[in-house]
Amino acid sequence: QIAMGVLEQDYREDLTIREAKDLVVRAIKSAISRDIMSGDGIDFLIITKEGMQEESMKF
Repeated sequence: QIAMGVLEQDYREDLTIREAKDLVVRAIKSAISRDIMSGDGIDFLIITKEGMQEESMKF
């Protein structure tokens, strides 16, 4: 629910991929800060008209 609060506050339909990734990172970090069992990173699957791309980020 903590992550959802961040997403609901800052989500816009016109986010760039970079802005969307930054938003997801902030949301997940806010959840992790309150629940250490959440993990230590994020796996992204970015889907666009051009195809898909997988990325991982460790904190």
